[in-house]
This record gives sequence, structure tokens and C-alpha cells, in this order.
Amino acid sequence: MKNYIDKEIVNQELVSKTCDKCGKIVKENSMTDEIISFKHRFGYGTTLDGTEFSFDICKDCFIGKIEDIDFRRKDFY
Repeated sequence: MKNYIDKEIVNQELVSKTCDKCGKIVKENSMTDEIISFKHRFGYGTTLDGTEFSFDICKDCFIGKIEDIDFRRKDFY
């Protein structure tokens, strides 16, 4: 969940995001925490044809959910 404040009447500035799993709020320019945003629309012919899912999840909840998945990790540092 993205949380905005009105900066001006016509503009909004993203100031924080909220984890849709645990409710943790992370400020947009945080150097210690991160929120990962996912968005996916299922394709034609699937049982979820045209359905779109989107959610925001903190790094702790993300790691907790993927620890049993076989994936390739790239470290850039």
C-alpha cells in the first residue's frame, strides 16, 4: 500500500509505503528498509484471465515468503 501526502493541489509526493502483509510503514527514502512492489496481470486463457494483482511487501516478509523457493540470486555489491 502506498501512502501519499498532498504536496500541492495537483501534485502528490510519495512519502511512504505500507507492507500489505505485516503493516510495517517504510519511508520512501529509507536507507535501512525497503518495500518491494509487485504487479501482475494474468494472461488470456488462464483461470484468472485478465485478473490483476498488485501488492507491496517489506523485505522481511518477502524473504520469509521466498525462503522455500528455488531461485537464482544475484548480488550486485
